[in-house]
Amino acid sequence: MSGAPSHPDIDFSLEIFPPKTDVGEARLQQVLRTFYELKPAFISVTSASRRSVADFTWATSNLVHEEYGKVAPHITCSGKSRAEIERLAAGYRARRISRIVALRGDAPPRGARGSGNEPLRHAVQLVRQLKRIADFDISVAAYPETHPEASSAAADLAHLKEKVDAGANRAISQFFFDPDVFLRFRDRVVAAGVSVPLVPGLLPILNFERMTGFADKCNADVPQFLRRMFEGLQPQSLDHKLLAMNILSYQIGRLIAEGVTRFHFYTLNETTLIRHVCRWMRMAF
Repeated sequence: MSGAPSHPDIDFSLEIFPPKTDVGEARLQQVLRTFYELKPAFISVTSASRRSVADFTWATSNLVHEEYGKVAPHITCSGKSRAEIERLAAGYRARRISRIVALRGDAPPRGARGSGNEPLRHAVQLVRQLKRIADFDISVAAYPETHPEASSAAADLAHLKEKVDAGANRAISQFFFDPDVFLRFRDRVVAAGVSVPLVPGLLPILNFERMTGFADKCNADVPQFLRRMFEGLQPQSLDHKLLAMNILSYQIGRLIAEGVTRFHFYTLNETTLIRHVCRWMRMAF
């Protein structure tokens, strides 16, 4: 046996969040050095409806672009006017940043308004506007377990198709813990005529209690067996870390067995588990 990987096309992208303090900025520099060495397809940088967060996203995205060259800043449209989106996207285009993650984002604080007319309310509007500005490579969100605000799973899937028809190049899923949830969703996406790549988004369980809070907000089911297995484990304990690694490795292995070759990791700016699992993916498959 040569030891060569059987799936040489396996690749992944990594999501980070921008720092808001000097300490966070110093730590992010260390995180990025680790992630650059993994050679991801791109590094995405989260944003939010609040303008202060968008400013941090702008600065961090430009940093990653200058040092690594493969960055995908998030642009959220909730609470922003068309003029604001135009200025932001044009700024990225001027810096030769061609990848964008286009999201509706959280609703802005009550009483907040975008400067200018015609506020955008849906991600499909954002995708259309971005494509008018430049031929960006656009990723959008997909929800295997249905967006919490969607009227039905069918309506949610129809909205995904709208975003793709508007010009999205790929869909990145919300995180999930049962691989079969994603695989069934993939079947439905294909049956609906959505032909762009559907990339599974995976969340390492760095802190089980914190993770369940994320899951509640985005309608992601946390299986009861996970609750039982993590019961009483402290996030910094070896048992917690090994269990998290095993679960993530199982998800990846199961998805690769079903033909999945692209992955997106919600890293939460933590490197240890991501570093090991991404090296394992590159060497073992």
